Amino acid sequence: MEPSQTPSILIVDDRRENLLALEGWLEDPDLKIVKATSGNEALGLMLEEDFALILLDVQMPEMDGFETAELMRLNEKTKNLPIIFVTAISKERKHVFKGYQAGAVDYLFKPLDPDILKAKVNVFIQLVRQKGILEKTSEELKRSSEALREANEQLKREIASRKVAEEAFKNLSLKDDLTGLYNRRGFFTLAEQELKSARRKGTELFLIFGDLDNIKEINDTLGHKEGDHALIETSRMLKENFRDSDIIARVGGDEFVILGIKSLETSTNHLINRFEKILHHHHLHRKGHYPLSMSLGIVFFNPQDPCSLDILLAQADKRMYENKQKKRRALPIIRPNLEKFRDEESRSGKKYDENQNESLAIRIFAQD
Repeated sequence: MEPSQTPSILIVDDRRENLLALEGWLEDPDLKIVKATSGNEALGLMLEEDFALILLDVQMPEMDGFETAELMRLNEKTKNLPIIFVTAISKERKHVFKGYQAGAVDYLFKPLDPDILKAKVNVFIQLVRQKGILEKTSEELKRSSEALREANEQLKREIASRKVAEEAFKNLSLKDDLTGLYNRRGFFTLAEQELKSARRKGTELFLIFGDLDNIKEINDTLGHKEGDHALIETSRMLKENFRDSDIIARVGGDEFVILGIKSLETSTNHLINRFEKILHHHHLHRKGHYPLSMSLGIVFFNPQDPCSLDILLAQADKRMYENKQKKRRALPIIRPNLEKFRDEESRSGKKYDENQNESLAIRIFAQD
């Protein structure tokens, strides 16, 4: 920042009266105040402008201050921005420690003392101004600053709108690279919001915990590339056969979860029949004939019950494991590599009868 440049502060609070109060206390002709009413809006603004300091409310709907701070730390441009949490939550050590873990440099507890607020903010403003002086006198830092500005301009050109920028920013940490489904972090972020909404509206939900039965055999016999293909195929089938509003995630190597609003079409029998239909008509045909099978655990969420997401997942996981242990299923026969046997035939002089290849077939058993 140049010494003559006006420092900017971003204040984030979901209540506009709080924003107006903070703006009034910090009003200064040599200071630029930018306001945001949500974590998502704040993250978008951070991609567009350099800030000297973030005053961040903790208790906000959809995305609280701790979650906003964690996402800031994932981005190269925003990871070092100083954050002062402004909060009315308990002063217990566990809450304060959580804030410092998320990247806070200080805490201010409501109701605020305007003099203390201005004093703490001025510390960071002075630091920023000193930094600007050093950057102006240092050619090396000047070149680094120019490169950073060029990178930011390129980012702005590639992102057509703030909404797209926010989605791209969130997807860095919420999506699974292989399948495109939500990962464990993404699932918990969205599912917690869904449970809160369900409690508020009195809506019943279903939760499915599914485990691919034969992924290890595919990896061991056909290779991990085919195992990845199985995971991708399973993900594609799930997306095609469930609603856009359902939250579908890959939470482990071969583990999937689906959370959605319960309806007449999402009873236990309907869900099981849907999976049977999906897995019956989709097979792998690249290096063998492998039907995909999945063991399921299904539970339902009653908004009247004080049940957490962790408890629901544990119940579904337990039911899935019980179902997996109940039966054994033989997978179809995998043909041996005929070229391999022909090579051995030429070296040993022993004739290999292709019509007898059943005797050389491999049969694999997997737990359901």
